[in-house]
Amino acid sequence: MTPGRSYLFTPAHQPRLLARAHTRGADVVLLDLEDSVPLPEKAAARAGLAAAVAGLVAHGARVAVRVNAPLGLCIRDIEAACLPGVGAVMGHKAT
Repeated sequence: MTPGRSYLFTPAHQPRLLARAHTRGADVVLLDLEDSVPLPEKAAARAGLAAAVAGLVAHGARVAVRVNAPLGLCIRDIEAACLPGVGAVMGHKAT
């Protein structure tokens, strides 16, 4: 995926926001699994990733996924993000 000029960071556990993310005019919709998703909801966010990506791609959106920092969460996030339609995986914020 070539870099976009704008990224719309969208919490991956918020169906209401995901449903309209493609309408916001961003070059890339970045599904955030990191800090916008509370720890108790991370597994559900990962589980819903395939449907979210498919829906966004069907509307012509370019999609990327941002992963968590702790290794255990990061590995699960990357496994969940290996989907058709995901053009990039973004690492966590540097701390």
